[in-house]
This record gives sequence, C-alpha cells and structure tokens, in this order.
Amino acid sequence: KRYTFAAFVDPKLPDYMIVGPQGIVPIVAQPQGGTVFCRSDQWGREKGKWGLIGSLFTPSLKNPSADAQRAAQQVRTFMSTRLGESTMSDLPIQPTVVFIHPQVRLRIDGCSVPVTSAKELRAHLRRAKPVVSAQVIAAVTEAWQSSIN
Repeated sequence: KRYTFAAFVDPKLPDYMIVGPQGIVPIVAQPQGGTVFCRSDQWGREKGKWGLIGSLFTPSLKNPSADAQRAAQQVRTFMSTRLGESTMSDLPIQPTVVFIHPQVRLRIDGCSVPVTSAKELRAHLRRAKPVVSAQVIAAVTEAWQSSIN
C-alpha cells in the first residue's frame, strides 16, 4: 500500500503515474533504444551502425524534459480541483522520464528532470526521501479512483 500505479486515469493527465511516499511521480515513457544523452536539457541520440538509415525507422526523441514539465503541470491542475490548494502545496510532484527499451544506454548531464531506465525505476523510487503521509497517498488514490468512475 506504499505505492499506487495508475495508468490512463483521465485524458487530462499523463498516461502513467505513481503515488508513494515521495509524492506524485508522473511517468513520461520513451521507447528509444541505443545511446540517449541529455546535456543541459538538450536531448539527442548517438547514431548507431546504421546511421541515417536507422534513424528513419526509430521514433524521434523530441524533448522529454518539456514533456515531463507539462505532465507535472497537468497533475497539479487536475489534483488542485479535487484536493484543494492547501493539500497540493504540501504534495511534491516529481516528473520522471523513463526509457523503456531494454537496450537503452543513458548519458545524463544537467537534465532538469530525473531520467532513468525501466530496469532502474524501482531503485529510483526507493532512493527518494519519504515526505508524504499514508493518509495523503490514500486521498490521492481515492481522487484518481473517483475520476475513473
């Protein structure tokens, strides 16, 4: 009961979210494989052995940092109407970019949001300091469930 995973709760919210002792974590899933880098919020991929031809068949990277910030704002807006501003001011929202491809290699230097792989997501969540009580976690989970019904 420490963590609750939610998927596709509402069209106004990010597709995936986790609520736990560290607050709400909107997940921005990225399917890219290979070597992905972020230097001061500038994202890119190293060209593999197929170079330009290979890049035509892989999904583009765009800007996961901006997507994560947008996801956090969506959660803040959605939850403020359900829990009130006073509760939301005490509830941290930490968006995280998660690369789900099993062969991804990450090189992160100065990214404004946390970035991890799917394999490391559990460890990433457990490293965060617990700042939210079980009652707040239950209230957030209940708000999500009421929006589904």
